[in-house]
Amino acid sequence: MMQRQRFDFQAAGRRLHAEYLQPSPKQLGPTLVFLHEGLGSIAQWKTFPVRLCNACGFPGLVYERWGFGNAEPLSRPRQTDYLHQEAQILPEVLERCGVRESPVLIGHSDGGSIALLFAAAHPDRVRAVITEAAHVFVEDVTLAGIRAAKAMYRTTDLRDRLARYHGDKVDSTFRGWCDTWLRP
Repeated sequence: MMQRQRFDFQAAGRRLHAEYLQPSPKQLGPTLVFLHEGLGSIAQWKTFPVRLCNACGFPGLVYERWGFGNAEPLSRPRQTDYLHQEAQILPEVLERCGVRESPVLIGHSDGGSIALLFAAAHPDRVRAVITEAAHVFVEDVTLAGIRAAKAMYRTTDLRDRLARYHGDKVDSTFRGWCDTWLRP
C-alpha cells in the first residue's frame, strides 16, 4: 500500500507543487527524488515513481518546478541558465519537502541535467544520480527536435495534450521551454 500526500510549498519565492510517496512496509533507504523533463509534470511520470518506490521500499518525492503542472505559472521568460538555477534551488526544495538525508536523484531530460548539475556542485549531498537523456551540451539534433515540436504545437493537438497537465498556463509552459532553447 502506498501513502500519497500532495502539497504546495515555497522555494526561491515561488509556489511549487509536490507529491510525497511513502510505501508500506517502509525500508531503510534514501528518498528517490524525481525531476521531470522540460514539458513535464507529476502526472506525466504516470505510475513509474509509485512502482519504483514500491519495488525498493523507499520513499519518493515528485515535484513540479516553476511554470509546470500545478506550480506557480511563469511570470517572465526563462533565462538561458534556468537548469543551473533549478539545481541551485534544489537544496531549498529538499529542505522544504522534508528530505534530510542524501537522496537518489532520478531525472529525465531537463530533470537529468538538473540532477547532474546538483551532484557536481554538492557531491556530499546526493546518494546517487540516475538520468535519462540529460543535456550536457546543446546538440543540433536537440534543436531540430524543438523546432519540430514548435511546429507541432501550432499545427497538431500537442497544445491540447499538454493542457491536460499544465492547464491554462500551457502556452507559457511551452514557450518557456521552447523559446529558451531556441534563443541564440
